[in-house]
Amino acid sequence: MSSPAEPKDSSKAVNEVFRFNKRIRFKSRGLGELMKFVRKTIVAVALLVAADSQPTLANACSVTKQGYLSLQTGDSYSTVVRKLGCEGEEMSRTEMAGFVTVMYMWTGGLMANMNAMFQNNELVSKAQFGL
Repeated sequence: MSSPAEPKDSSKAVNEVFRFNKRIRFKSRGLGELMKFVRKTIVAVALLVAADSQPTLANACSVTKQGYLSLQTGDSYSTVVRKLGCEGEEMSRTEMAGFVTVMYMWTGGLMANMNAMFQNNELVSKAQFGL
């Protein structure tokens, strides 16, 4: 059963990729067929990522450009959460030589997002797309 945020054709694209993958394993048809498979795989993965990156009801927060611009280097994660109005999704965490580096992502409007990198709970960099 598909989730409401998932594009209706993503499962169809994934099934088509798997059927094509099964065919290509048994019949080698050359570079042209392989390139078709690669293109279909990329489309299927993009559809799945897009479906998975939609905000859930539990985190229906949508960050704005004004919120993004209000963030200052040195802000703590809790300060950033207060300014943006919601917590971000942790994308990566690294602990090395006494430094804890964490990257969070927030979603904005259609296809918009922002990332913030914290080192020892201080904002060290930020980036946005489409806010």
